[in-house]
Amino acid sequence: MAREDLPFFVPHVITPGMKADLIAWMDRLQVSPEDLARRAGVTVKTVYNWRTTGVPKRKEEHLRRLMQTWTSSPESIGGSFVLRPTAAQFRQWNLAALDAGQVVEDWILAALDELSEPGRGPKGKT
Repeated sequence: MAREDLPFFVPHVITPGMKADLIAWMDRLQVSPEDLARRAGVTVKTVYNWRTTGVPKRKEEHLRRLMQTWTSSPESIGGSFVLRPTAAQFRQWNLAALDAGQVVEDWILAALDELSEPGRGPKGKT
């Protein structure tokens, strides 16, 4: 007798869009299968299955909620962070970097290093 013929067998309903969303989200935030498995309360093998065959419909809401509320720990992002400047801010920073003969990433890192020196940070700002 095939598994599908058993009276208690309920096949997993897989949502194809969720698989693509999960892969894109993990790649964008650099979430490892191990980190996701730990926070989702599943095994690493389950995360790999979700990435290859898709996410069962019954798990989709929980996983989407987890994805929406995810905050990365410093260990999982390798000490990096994301800046989201306005277009005007980015233009200003880019022009300043060019004036200094640097690319904007190097200019920002140099500015942060300089401001982080003892006694050099912005005064009166938190």
